Amino acid sequence: MQLSRRTVLTSMMAVATAPHWAFAVERRRVLVAYYSYTGNTKSVAERVSALVGGELLEIKMADPYPLDIRRMAEQSKYELETGEFPHCAPILPTCRTTT
Repeated sequence: MQLSRRTVLTSMMAVATAPHWAFAVERRRVLVAYYSYTGNTKSVAERVSALVGGELLEIKMADPYPLDIRRMAEQSKYELETGEFPHCAPILPTCRTTT
Protein backbone atom coordinates (compact mmCIF):
# COMPACT_ATOMS: atom_id res chain seq x y z
CA MET A 1 0.00 0.00 0.00
CA GLN A 2 1.39 3.36 -1.01
CA LEU A 3 0.23 6.54 0.70
CA SER A 4 0.06 9.85 -1.08
CA ARG A 5 2.18 12.72 0.13
CA ARG A 6 -0.98 14.65 1.00
CA THR A 7 -2.23 11.79 3.18
CA VAL A 8 1.07 11.60 5.07
CA LEU A 9 1.24 15.38 5.62
CA THR A 10 -2.42 15.50 6.73
CA SER A 11 -1.78 12.68 9.17
CA MET A 12 1.25 14.51 10.56
CA MET A 13 -0.86 17.61 11.17
CA ALA A 14 -3.59 15.54 12.86
CA VAL A 15 -1.07 13.96 15.23
CA ALA A 16 0.56 17.29 15.95
CA THR A 17 -2.72 18.97 16.88
CA ALA A 18 -3.92 16.16 19.17
CA PRO A 19 -3.91 17.01 22.87
CA HIS A 20 -0.58 16.35 24.58
CA TRP A 21 -2.25 14.19 27.22
CA ALA A 22 -3.25 11.76 24.50
CA PHE A 23 0.36 10.61 24.18
CA ALA A 24 1.89 10.77 27.65
CA VAL A 25 1.40 12.24 31.06
CA GLU A 26 4.77 13.96 31.13
CA ARG A 27 5.96 16.30 28.41
CA ARG A 28 8.68 14.90 26.16
CA ARG A 29 11.22 16.49 23.89
CA VAL A 30 10.07 16.52 20.28
CA LEU A 31 12.19 16.59 17.15
CA VAL A 32 10.57 17.37 13.81
CA ALA A 33 12.91 16.11 11.08
CA TYR A 34 12.10 16.86 7.47
CA TYR A 35 13.46 16.89 3.94
CA SER A 36 12.03 19.38 1.48
CA TYR A 37 12.89 19.73 -2.21
CA THR A 38 10.52 22.60 -3.00
CA GLY A 39 9.90 24.08 0.45
CA ASN A 40 6.34 22.75 0.91
CA THR A 41 7.33 20.09 3.43
CA LYS A 42 9.49 22.64 5.24
CA SER A 43 6.48 24.90 5.81
CA VAL A 44 4.43 21.96 7.15
CA ALA A 45 7.31 20.90 9.41
CA GLU A 46 7.57 24.46 10.77
CA ARG A 47 3.85 24.45 11.59
CA VAL A 48 4.06 21.05 13.26
CA SER A 49 7.09 22.17 15.25
CA ALA A 50 5.28 25.30 16.41
CA LEU A 51 2.21 23.29 17.44
CA VAL A 52 4.07 20.66 19.45
CA GLY A 53 6.91 22.85 20.66
CA GLY A 54 9.50 20.71 18.94
CA GLU A 55 12.89 21.43 17.47
CA LEU A 56 13.36 21.44 13.70
CA LEU A 57 16.00 19.39 11.90
CA GLU A 58 16.42 19.73 8.17
CA ILE A 59 17.71 16.60 6.46
CA LYS A 60 20.02 17.53 3.61
CA MET A 61 21.42 15.33 0.89
CA ALA A 62 25.17 14.89 0.42
CA ASP A 63 24.61 15.39 -3.33
CA PRO A 64 21.41 17.46 -3.77
CA TYR A 65 18.87 16.67 -6.46
CA PRO A 66 19.18 18.69 -9.68
CA LEU A 67 17.12 21.89 -9.80
CA ASP A 68 15.76 20.87 -13.20
CA ILE A 69 12.52 19.07 -12.37
CA ARG A 70 12.79 16.60 -15.26
CA ARG A 71 16.32 15.52 -14.32
CA MET A 72 15.22 15.25 -10.70
CA ALA A 73 12.25 13.06 -11.70
CA GLU A 74 14.54 10.80 -13.76
CA GLN A 75 16.94 10.44 -10.85
CA SER A 76 14.09 9.70 -8.43
CA LYS A 77 12.64 7.09 -10.77
CA TYR A 78 16.04 5.42 -11.10
CA GLU A 79 16.43 5.36 -7.30
CA LEU A 80 13.02 3.77 -6.81
CA GLU A 81 13.65 1.16 -9.50
CA THR A 82 17.12 0.18 -8.28
CA GLY A 83 16.80 0.75 -4.56
CA GLU A 84 19.95 2.89 -4.66
CA PHE A 85 19.02 5.89 -2.57
CA PRO A 86 21.14 9.02 -2.03
CA HIS A 87 23.20 9.56 1.08
CA CYS A 88 22.33 12.24 3.60
CA ALA A 89 24.77 14.97 4.50
CA PRO A 90 26.24 14.55 7.97
CA ILE A 91 23.98 15.88 10.69
CA LEU A 92 25.88 17.90 13.25
CA PRO A 93 24.37 17.99 16.72
CA THR A 94 23.56 21.37 18.13
CA CYS A 95 24.61 22.09 21.68
CA ARG A 96 22.00 23.62 23.90
CA THR A 97 22.53 24.68 27.44
CA THR A 98 19.74 23.90 29.85
CA THR A 99 19.04 26.10 32.80
